[in-house]
Parts: sequence; structure tokens; C-alpha cells
Amino acid sequence: MGTKFPREISITLDRDETKQTGTYDLYLDLQPKSNPSAGRLKVQVARPAATTETIPKLIIDRTYWFIAVSSDTQPDLLATETSKKSDLSISAVRSLSNSSVETELIAGKLKFGPTQPTVTAGKQASLTYLLDGNFPLGNATGTMKIDAPQLATPVSFDELPFQTRLRNS
Repeated sequence: MGTKFPREISITLDRDETKQTGTYDLYLDLQPKSNPSAGRLKVQVARPAATTETIPKLIIDRTYWFIAVSSDTQPDLLATETSKKSDLSISAVRSLSNSSVETELIAGKLKFGPTQPTVTAGKQASLTYLLDGNFPLGNATGTMKIDAPQLATPVSFDELPFQTRLRNS
């Protein structure tokens, strides 16, 4: 009575509860509880799907200086969110196929940690990984998949080539 109606309503959503791509419905009761259906306002919040560009092949050089003495180059493995509309919180990076050198399966692979950095909308972030297992001389190949709740479908990428060279010192 005699007070002005609010000109705006601030709504704060829990980002962890709305990570999944989709449309979220929020209902606000604007009337007294005696007649709740008379003043119900439906607000929809759309969480657009994130997109990523194809991750280029990762080239790692392992140089053997002596028997069982080697050094590796470990370049950044960059994931890029390209929709510029949604952050990308990577829940898992998993192997789709066994690594191989030509047709021979090998024990070597990339091992990804259980937590990866969040890729901000329109930006890049470096995925954390380690080299795991043995790699024979040659080029190793394999395929990995990135899972994230903001992706409409998981994204796959070639995890290698991994180049192993023998160098005399």
C-alpha cells in the first residue's frame, strides 16, 4: 500500500547446478499465497552448448641418449572453447583406442589427471597429461575423447603422433 513495485528482480543461479546444456525453468510466485496461480511468472534460462575446435595432433619427441636414458619434449595440449557462449568444465579425458605403432599395439599412452582446468568461453586452456608406458621407435597413434556437461556430444581427438628417435651423444 503506497509502496512502489520493484522494478527488477535479481536472480542468482548456482553455476554447478546448471552446468548441463539445456533450458532451465524457474517459477516465481508474485501473488500472495492465498491465490498462488494468479501471479506466477515463468523465467527460462538457456545454457548453450559449448563447442571446441579439433585439437591438433600432439607431437612429443623422446630422445634416447643412452640405453634407458631419455628425455621428452612435452608441449601444451590446448583445448579451445569456440562458441564463446559457455565455459567448458572437462569431466574426463578418456582413451577410445589402444595406442599403436603402425599395426602393433603398444603399452605407451597419454595419462590424463582426474581434474582438468575449466576452459573459459572463447578461450584456451592447457590440458594436464603425463606420458605413461613404453614407446618403441616410430610414430605412435591413438584416439582420446573429451567429456564435459556443456558439450552436446563428447569430442574426440588424435592423442599422438608420438615420435621416438634414437640419438647418439
